Order: sequence, then structure tokens, then C-alpha cells
Amino acid sequence: MKCHHNGESPCRGCLRSGNAEACVLTPTAVVTVHTPRKRTSSQTSANIRPVARKRTAPPTNVAPTSDDLASHFAGVDASVFTQAFAILRVQFPECGFLHPSDLERVSGDVSDDDKLRLIAILAVSCRYLGEEADRHRAEHVALLTRELQCRITAPPSLSLIQCFLIMAVYEWGEGIGYSAWMYAGIAARMAQVYRATKTSERDARPLANTNSPVMSEVEIRTMWTYFAIDKMLSCGKQRPAMMMPEDIEVRMPQSEEDFIFGTEPEESISFDDLMRDESLRKRTSSVGYHFCILGVFYSLPCVVP
Repeated sequence: MKCHHNGESPCRGCLRSGNAEACVLTPTAVVTVHTPRKRTSSQTSANIRPVARKRTAPPTNVAPTSDDLASHFAGVDASVFTQAFAILRVQFPECGFLHPSDLERVSGDVSDDDKLRLIAILAVSCRYLGEEADRHRAEHVALLTRELQCRITAPPSLSLIQCFLIMAVYEWGEGIGYSAWMYAGIAARMAQVYRATKTSERDARPLANTNSPVMSEVEIRTMWTYFAIDKMLSCGKQRPAMMMPEDIEVRMPQSEEDFIFGTEPEESISFDDLMRDESLRKRTSSVGYHFCILGVFYSLPCVVP
């Protein structure tokens, strides 16, 4: 009930009720509301600095350098890599992108992607290097599995694409078709991005020599390698192929002799030319053109693990 008075007792209510002598006024509590004022620069103490917010580093797709990778690579003798390199060229012709000059990357300043590719070559060749080398095959594969998982969304490099393709060949040889199919799929997507990037860089340089090839022979062979592996892995088992010949849009690889010695091809053979011209197909179906033989996988049925 609101009490009306002039600052002294009795109040109006007590006067009306006849309790004037018993009226005692209770002091009213005053609540002061403080309105915060904006601090100006002159009011800021020189010794008090605002706390800087911690900025979260933007996400990056570049895989960090692994100490395990460096130590593992350093523990393998260069001669072992040389033997594994030769075995892969002979036993797995579908991986026709290896060039003798690649052996120069075994020593010196080797990038992480090149290290992974060399270890993948070693892993798939271990069974041909003897019992001692094959004993370490599981260690190579375990390292590759960990490192490649960190690089699935990394910017594609030629060595990284080749590493995924070699691992597809390894898993296929182990009878694990699904893993091989997945590795080949990752390599295919990376290869598509890689080629698109190369084309965009060329288009961005209008003054560049228009007669120069967009892609080197090693890059072209890498493109056809993932096409060949994709076709082999997609035959049967309800694993549809990711790539069609028209998706590659590069010429067929040149002869092995021209590739090794760096000679420019005398003619540019497309996949359609190879499938349409029987005489051309016969001429290129030789040891000197063993990479071109892979074109038959486009039309032949097969069943893989």
C-alpha cells in the first residue's frame, strides 16, 4: 500500500484510521542505477592494454612435414630404391611414367611427395627384392597409409598422383580390390585438377609460346596410367569406371625409345586413332610401344579381385 505523507508522521492513512500515535515512517531505500559510459581514449590507462583475440589459423590443405617420413626414407639405402625402380618398370608396365632421370631424386633435396613415391615403388617391388627386403614391406605400407591419409585433399603434385596410382597397383596385387579402386579414384580426381591447373596457367600467359606442349611426356603418361588402372579395377565387382577416353584429352604416349632419350614424337596419336585404325594399332602393339597396348582394356571384358 502506498503511504502518503509530507515527510513526517503521521501519514494520511493513519490519520483516517485513528492510529496517528502509532504511525512510524520507514525510510525508503534509494536504488541508484549506474549507466555505463563509453571509455574514451583519454580515459584509457597507459598501463592497461586490450586483450588481443587469438586468431585461429585458416585451414590449410598442405600436409605437414612428417619426421617419421624423413627418418624412414633416410633408413633405406639408395641402391635399394634403384633396384625397386627397375623392377617396377619391368613388372608393372601400366606404370609407364617412370623415367631414368627420376633416380636423381633418390638423394639430395628430396620433397616429401617424392619420398612417398619412392617408398611406394619400394613397397610394391619388395616381393621381388628377396626375403630381407620383403620383411620390411608392412612397415612401408603402414607409413604410406598414414601419410597419404593426410594428403587426400592436398594440392595435387605429379609425384603425389603417381604415389596413389602405385598404391592402387599394390592393393590390387594384394587382392584388396576396394582399396585399390579408392586409391585410383583419388589419383584420378587429383589428375583432373592437375591438368586443369596446367591449362589455366597456360591460358593466363597470352605471350607464351602457343606451340609449346601443355603437358610433358611424363605428365601425359601419368594421365593414361590412371585411365588404364581405372579400367582394370572397374571390370567386374560392380565398380564403375571414373574415366572415359574423352575425359583425358591428351595424345597417346610416345614410344619407349623416344621417351627415354627425350625425342619429340614424329606423330601425335590419339586414342580414337588407335581404336579406329587397325594398322596403326598393330604398329604400336610392340615392345617399343608397350604403353599403347593398354588401349585394349577399353573394350575387353575382365574380372579382377
